[in-house]
Amino acid sequence: MAQRQAKNLAGVVHGVEDFRVEEIPIPRPRDHEVLIAMDCVGICGSDVHYISHGGFGDYKLKDRLVLGHESSGVVMEIGAQVTNLLAGDRVAIEPAIGCRTCRHCKAGRYNLCPDGIYCATTGHGNLCNFYTHAADCCFKLPPNVTMEEGALLEPLAVGVHCCRRAGVGIGSTVLVLGAGPIGLVTLLVAKAMGAAKVCVIDLIDRKLELAKALGADATLAVGGHDSQKEIVKRIHDLLGTAPDISIECTGAEACVALGIEATIPGGVVTLVGIGAIQQRIPITMALVREIDIRTAFRYANCYPAALAMVANGTIDARKLITHHYDLKESQQAFKTARYGLDGAIKQQLYLDKKMASTKQNMAAVCYGRDDLRLVSIPTTEPVFNEVLLEVDTCGICGTDVHFLKEGGFGDQKLIRPLVLGHESAGIVRKVGTGVTHLKVGDRVAIEPAAGCRTCDLCKVGKYNICLTGKHCPTKNHDGNCSNYFTHYADCCFKLPDHVSMEEGALLEPLAVGVYAGRRADIRLGSRVIIFGAGPIGLISLIVAKAMGATRTVVLDLARAGDRLAVARKLGATAVIPIGEKDTEDVLVKRIHEVLGGPADRVLECSGSQSGMRTAIKATRNAGIVCLVGLGKEEVQLPMVDAISREIQIITVMRYNHDYPAALEIVASGYVDVKPLVSHHFGLKDVNEAFRVAASGEGLKCSAMAPNKNLAATVYGPNDLRLDERPVPEPAFNEVVVEVDTCGICGTDIHFLKDGGFGAQRLIKPIVLGHESAGVVRKVGSDVTHLKVGDRVAIEPAAGCRTCDLCKVGKYNICLDGKHCTTQKHDGNCSNYYAQYADCCFKLPDHVSMEEGALLEPLAVAVYAGRRAQIGLGQKVVIFGAGPIGLVCLIAAKAMGATRTVILDLEHAKHRLEVAKKLGVTGVIGIRKEDSEDELVKRIHEILGGPADRVLECSGSQSGMRVAIKATRNAGRICLVGLGNKDVQLPMVDAISREIEITTAMRYNHDYPAALEIVASGYVDVKPLVSHHFDLQDVHEAFRVASQGEGIKIMIHLVPRDTNNHVKFTN
Repeated sequence: MAQRQAKNLAGVVHGVEDFRVEEIPIPRPRDHEVLIAMDCVGICGSDVHYISHGGFGDYKLKDRLVLGHESSGVVMEIGAQVTNLLAGDRVAIEPAIGCRTCRHCKAGRYNLCPDGIYCATTGHGNLCNFYTHAADCCFKLPPNVTMEEGALLEPLAVGVHCCRRAGVGIGSTVLVLGAGPIGLVTLLVAKAMGAAKVCVIDLIDRKLELAKALGADATLAVGGHDSQKEIVKRIHDLLGTAPDISIECTGAEACVALGIEATIPGGVVTLVGIGAIQQRIPITMALVREIDIRTAFRYANCYPAALAMVANGTIDARKLITHHYDLKESQQAFKTARYGLDGAIKQQLYLDKKMASTKQNMAAVCYGRDDLRLVSIPTTEPVFNEVLLEVDTCGICGTDVHFLKEGGFGDQKLIRPLVLGHESAGIVRKVGTGVTHLKVGDRVAIEPAAGCRTCDLCKVGKYNICLTGKHCPTKNHDGNCSNYFTHYADCCFKLPDHVSMEEGALLEPLAVGVYAGRRADIRLGSRVIIFGAGPIGLISLIVAKAMGATRTVVLDLARAGDRLAVARKLGATAVIPIGEKDTEDVLVKRIHEVLGGPADRVLECSGSQSGMRTAIKATRNAGIVCLVGLGKEEVQLPMVDAISREIQIITVMRYNHDYPAALEIVASGYVDVKPLVSHHFGLKDVNEAFRVAASGEGLKCSAMAPNKNLAATVYGPNDLRLDERPVPEPAFNEVVVEVDTCGICGTDIHFLKDGGFGAQRLIKPIVLGHESAGVVRKVGSDVTHLKVGDRVAIEPAAGCRTCDLCKVGKYNICLDGKHCTTQKHDGNCSNYYAQYADCCFKLPDHVSMEEGALLEPLAVAVYAGRRAQIGLGQKVVIFGAGPIGLVCLIAAKAMGATRTVILDLEHAKHRLEVAKKLGVTGVIGIRKEDSEDELVKRIHEILGGPADRVLECSGSQSGMRVAIKATRNAGRICLVGLGNKDVQLPMVDAISREIEITTAMRYNHDYPAALEIVASGYVDVKPLVSHHFDLQDVHEAFRVASQGEGIKIMIHLVPRDTNNHVKFTN
């Protein structure tokens, strides 16, 4: 290869004050290693100590040593057993490699391994052109992470580890002693982990200035003459209290003592900096105040978190880099670092500039009880009858929680780190040989259970209880809560376009419910009891009703009131909260009262002994009790009662050929499982997801991979594509919004079907969409009224702010403004969109994202109503029962119109029916044979005379003509709909009766009013939404919209209700 002819220059220390740049051999990677062309290497204090003192602490220079351990580079070759990296991958290098076999390594604390290898300490470093390293200690860099940031992951990982050791969390008050590189990364991480206040102290003002710029809430410059008590008082004054946590990053004896004295009683002092081997510290003071003194050495399993925080923008560590040098300038680089020249903080040496990127396979891995980590795992290539899947959505099941909280369930015990998750759906990315029914790009639900196919159980179709099959996750098989998962192709079921990924993931628990219902032989007219209102219990309720159960009762503990409330919404005949004092006989009596007698069938989904006992007692003679839930290994049951009444007790384990049936009843609309999803999390938030699931705060939690910035882009008539766009950065007065929901408007359809409307013609590929709401993800430098995390409605129209029209407040007709989905400006049917902050309106918690998106058409209606001067007691006609016509009806009634009539073509009956539900006085379906005069007559009959005001929303010539004729003398007509450029109107009639014809283009300062009437409950726009689609189903969404099959079509760019505090009920 080319690098074999290249030189491998390295920065080598030979002894005290003896540092040289010299050539060393190019190494070859062993089976588990990769050869890396080094790009960027940072200088650490330990490197400097080797040159100045021949080592540090217990680590002394014994032979010449290549320095450097804060590094990144490009993979050039891979060893024979490396599967997680490819040549060309850009990687950050974790310099610590444990022996992998000692007790520390097995416990995940490889940083304490006595036999491990650490770059530039117990082994050579990587300040060289070419370097080999263990592949699993190399972390792929996303495209948005630079090589410099990759090298900075090393000190950042130190910050992650020490903050974890210190217990930094939301609301913590933290003191950081020392504003060197480690102190500053500790500041960054502490703020990222939720610290409410962080104070940084140091001797040097310029370092503290940088700390302030990085987000320190307070800084304190201390001098040699300051007494410790004075310094402690100033720290407390700056923080407003004593710190909960002090993190000592200097290694100085005085700072250790200061940290102990400054910390609140019962607090934590964490020692990170390495100083003198022997130190005097006020241990009695720590003892009597119960201050925990902890230490943090390097890091363990912190690179993934450090990389994630950099990649998602939570932390920007680039400000730490003050100096850049080439390898040939190493002497000067080390001199700068050693003496702190020119305000030095972090110096980086550059060796190579090649770059590449590949997405990592991140997975939620359980290492032990309450030890869940998001780590990178290898991606397995598919073999015969397998497919490689990019997992989109994964639900959390009770078995996942049992592994995490208890180390397993039943005989399934955690014997190794295990990837969790099995309720999942994803997209086929690669297919193995022999696979014919699936292709790359197919959306599939993943059945996680597969038998060995050869044992006696499998041969009779009972693969669900095969002893050697692949069931994920079990102790021998990883689950699929990961970016990529390889699975048998025949266990992957293609999803119809209208079935969402979340519904695909929910097929797993639904298949359990279907199998339980089949085993229990539930039939039409059965009376069914369900014990447990968790996800499986609620699924079983759905299935029981679908199978014909006419009376159902669900029982759960009284504290599970939220779950029982969901059972009611799902149609349970009754729910019974179980109190602590309720006896089995009391519960049986209440069940019989609700059902009108004993149950025919019982599905016991709680796994509790009391549930099983009550189930037997509450069941009729010859009834069936089906045990679904897993509980204690041994239970005491009233078997004499069961035997004497011939009650059949059967059990179910998972499912058995039930995925096709589960998919069919979802796809057909026969059952709706979406209400079961209560929480949504990104994969990076998997620990919080499991916390919520374990606490019982929700029903079904889903973890999803982060979105790209996909956009619905029209390239020409009937040429709509879902393509990827760059994620925008906000200007000083902008915010970047992660779009949650986007409605389809008639103008979007005109661009797609006709290449534009009016003067707006398609001159370049354009992103559609302008009726939207989302969550603020980034804010520009001058934005003060919005913050990251705010839920906002996006007004898509903004003027140039300088023209004469804008100066008089008519920005809606500014010729040079920014109006989404016009020939010059993209719309916002994309994952991310940058908009002026003053055009984003914060939504109250009780206003849903769908309502936020509907503010756009509602603002059109509010403006039209203002332009038409609709007032109390007026009679109003609305032409067109499309979305704009219907919101105009809502607005007209809200403005005081007492009689309203709406007209549309006769075949638009479904729209006219919605108008009736919205309270219109009368509707008129226009037939082909209806003359203008006949329509005027029918309007007058409904209104009791001519109209005071007309809102013409169809844009049709006939609508405008009838509007003029149907309006009273001196009445007012407002033209809202866009149609043909030229129309022929009865203007003599209009002039002779002084009918005023006004027009309305978009809206003008009407978003605040629209938001107010929605937030106050004065109007309800939710009935307008008829269809919901995921972004990936955008083609079907536009087909439905353009065919006029619905009213308002909503596209959800994140799973529905992800960002709603109150669930949208339509």
